[in-house]
Amino acid sequence: MRAARRDRLLNRSLLVGICTTFAVMLATTLVSRDSLRQQRQATEQVTHTQRVLRELDGIASSLYKAEAAQRAMVLTNDGTYGDKFRTAAKALLLHLDAVETLVGDNPPQVARTQQLAVLAEERLVQMETVIATSRELGLAGARQELARNGNKRTTGAMEDLLARM
Repeated sequence: MRAARRDRLLNRSLLVGICTTFAVMLATTLVSRDSLRQQRQATEQVTHTQRVLRELDGIASSLYKAEAAQRAMVLTNDGTYGDKFRTAAKALLLHLDAVETLVGDNPPQVARTQQLAVLAEERLVQMETVIATSRELGLAGARQELARNGNKRTTGAMEDLLARM
């Protein structure tokens, strides 16, 4: 009788130990799964932010390339810089589209992106006007156009907006 009672007690203890071990393993698994999910979300947010920053850098870089091509075209009267200007202008617009897509779920950033798009269009028109003036009136005419068309203000506003974004 004692042996049977001892066997039952041992079986119960063994069963409680197995159930406790299983419960601890289950709890550990659930906590680990939740931690991994949070880590994955954090990683996705960082990756998303890096993509936005890369595109914003692309906007600034394309703007500077377009301005450099415009200056070279005006100073040298060399039409081959026109291709570089158009390539940079297209890249600028593509980067703007990418940023708009990436920040689509963030209303303040969408508003800034829309402001940036307006400024970019304005700046491209200013550059095209300087180029056209240079063709028609030469370097002196282009300098006068540069002095009156607000390009510094537009570029400065774009740079400020890019920095805030």
